[in-house]
This record gives sequence, C-alpha cells and structure tokens, in this order.
Amino acid sequence: MEINNQIIVALDFSSKAEVESFLSKFDLNQKDSLRFVKLGMELYYAEGPSMIEFLKNKGLKVFLDLKVHDIPNTAYGAIKSLAKYGVDIVNVHASGGIEMMKRAKDALVDANSQAKLIAVTQLTSTDQRT
Repeated sequence: MEINNQIIVALDFSSKAEVESFLSKFDLNQKDSLRFVKLGMELYYAEGPSMIEFLKNKGLKVFLDLKVHDIPNTAYGAIKSLAKYGVDIVNVHASGGIEMMKRAKDALVDANSQAKLIAVTQLTSTDQRT
C-alpha cells in the first residue's frame, strides 16, 4: 500500500469553502498527492452528506468520524444510512457496548458496504480527572 493511502488528513474545518481552499494546495491528479481525509462532526453537520460526495468526486477516500453511539438498533440504522454515501471508514464509540458495535457491523454487511468499521475507545481530550 502506498504511503499516501495510509495517511489520513483531518479536514477540521467548519465550511466547504475552507475545505476547497485547503484542497487547492494539492494536485489531486498526482499519484503521490493527498488520498485520504477525515470528515468530522463539525464539517459534516455544517455541510451534510453532500460534503462526502464532494470529497469522493475529488478522488479522495473518506473516513467519516461521527463516533456513532446509541442503542444497538439506532446505531444499526445510523450506520446503514451512512453506508450509502460510499465512505471508506466509519466509526462508533466503543462505550456503546459490544452489542451496539456488532449491530453497526451488521449494518455495513446488510448495506453491502466495503467500509471499514472502527471503534473509538477514548477521546484524546479526556484524562483521569474527567
């Protein structure tokens, strides 16, 4: 696997305009250019699913970092809905429990998605005092 497919660049912006400005610094037609990006909550909630389509149309792989966390059936529905956008990685928060994580995986299978499912176990902003 090429190194540019292993590095995921966080698009921690609040608007599509900011993303467009950032991406303009890259020649996405070059083989060794940026290939994988993370789309987090702030940008996804601001721009919606069209942001995924925009990034995919640029030839980028997308890690949708929403940390889905709910009861198992709701997590299943959320992941199944997100799978239709063709993301490459989606995540859940592991504190939702094993059953929720299993249902999230089932949702990807049922949606015939090739996306990888990962679980966040600890947020970087938390420490032992919280």
